[in-house]
Amino acid sequence: MESLKHSARSTASLSAREMEILTMGAEGFKRDEIAEKLFVADGTVQTHLHNIYRKLEVSGRTAVVKKAQNLKLI
Repeated sequence: MESLKHSARSTASLSAREMEILTMGAEGFKRDEIAEKLFVADGTVQTHLHNIYRKLEVSGRTAVVKKAQNLKLI
């Protein structure tokens, strides 16, 4: 039960930009493609992805997409 509460807090703390990047990643866009579409540097996208992984407690793209789908974020 505690892990569910923690997950709910984590998802609530995703910023709008993190949600945008998460969605684009789930749609199959690569980091450089996301950066180009959002007019930001690759490093900026990488930082956002790192923060998303940390907040959702996962370690990679496949895991973050699966968890986001389970949490009905995407």
